[in-house]
Amino acid sequence: MEKTPVLRLSGKRVKAKKLKVGAYRQIMLLLEDVEALDPEELKEDMVAAIQIAFDLSETEVDQMEAADVIPTFRQLAGWAHGIFTAKLQTLPNGERPAASPGD
Repeated sequence: MEKTPVLRLSGKRVKAKKLKVGAYRQIMLLLEDVEALDPEELKEDMVAAIQIAFDLSETEVDQMEAADVIPTFRQLAGWAHGIFTAKLQTLPNGERPAASPGD
């Protein structure tokens, strides 16, 4: 599983909070729509996902380095996917279903 993402704000290290469903949805929807969004929408959506995951105020978001947005989002997406996948594997019926007829 991926390490918890860390963001530097004003010289301090801030760790992402526990992954909430809202942040997970935002990340997954963004990953699905990445090619359909124009660069400005993409940036705004990435910042919104980071804000939710790190529980940042508007002031803290404004202090983020612009160059940190994409690397932080990538780290966040890998982390979110890893958490979800790990939880799926712990379900009693988490095994892959057998191929259905016709597959």
